[in-house]
Amino acid sequence: MDLIADISRFFTPLVGVDVWGSELGYGSFLTMSFGPPREDEPRMGQYFLWIFCCSWRIEEGDVLLAACEDDRETMAWGAERLNGERVERVTVYAPSLSLTIEFSGGLRLETFSIYNTSDYEHWMLYMPSQDVLTAGPGSLWSVEAGDKSPSDDDLRVMAVPVGLAEPETETEDSVSDISLYFTSMMGVKAWGAELGTNGLLVVNFGLPNERDPEYGQYSLWIDCDWSVEDGALLWAVSGDGDEGSEEYGYESGDKEALARAVEILNGKPIKGVAVHAPSLSLTIDFGGGLRLKTFSIRTLEHNHWWLYMPGAKVLRAGPGSSWSVVDEREFTAESGA
Repeated sequence: MDLIADISRFFTPLVGVDVWGSELGYGSFLTMSFGPPREDEPRMGQYFLWIFCCSWRIEEGDVLLAACEDDRETMAWGAERLNGERVERVTVYAPSLSLTIEFSGGLRLETFSIYNTSDYEHWMLYMPSQDVLTAGPGSLWSVEAGDKSPSDDDLRVMAVPVGLAEPETETEDSVSDISLYFTSMMGVKAWGAELGTNGLLVVNFGLPNERDPEYGQYSLWIDCDWSVEDGALLWAVSGDGDEGSEEYGYESGDKEALARAVEILNGKPIKGVAVHAPSLSLTIDFGGGLRLKTFSIRTLEHNHWWLYMPGAKVLRAGPGSSWSVVDEREFTAESGA
């Protein structure tokens, strides 16, 4: 079997089964159960999915409901929306082992793996056999005997009030409008790909900007999670440059190694750009089979990414499904970018 088929078979028993116990835990941990409660651990289903050290978001049709860097109320509200929904399909993606779980009613849970060289798992699936399917870091995965269920200290589930207003809808026509702004970049080579301040990824295209030759006529700034892959390998993922956190027990990543990894984009021409509704996440295909993917992680506040364009214009995406084209001077004044 190939990698994805081998992993996907473990999710087959979930199809047609309702979700219960979907809730927010410590930080942005997300857990949910499938099937009858376990006799020895009734808070867990026969299948128990723990979304661990990866990014995630929940969508409903063309509506972005919640994402892993929203406030706790929004995250908890999104998690509880999954309860009672039936699993219709589970897709595992190579090489990142990211997941898309499609539910009845048009709901979707998407994960995005953000650790490759750092020693953190993306997600774990506890199974009736007591075995645990573990994905991550990177493309590593395993099935091992689980000596115990995750404890309350592991999950640290916190009660959060819910009942937020419905987010606004983003239409496919709107996404098509955004895609038009990338048309002039087709065939243009990337240069100056580098890590900026505060975890930003910056990639330039076209001739140097006359006013600021450090950047191109087109300059893409990414302020959400991202990965660089070639279909078989993960070259770079945003989480590997994290500062670390004493509160969450995360160690700092190797920013220098990550900075060297993103340079693989330099000199590669753009072959295609896709903008995905409702998150406004990007998939940019380059020559040589390389692909840059972004993953929007906020529905409230903050831009996902922005594109400086000729004519002193800026295309900005976010928060949520909102987007606009503004004068560069206005954008700088508002964002401080």
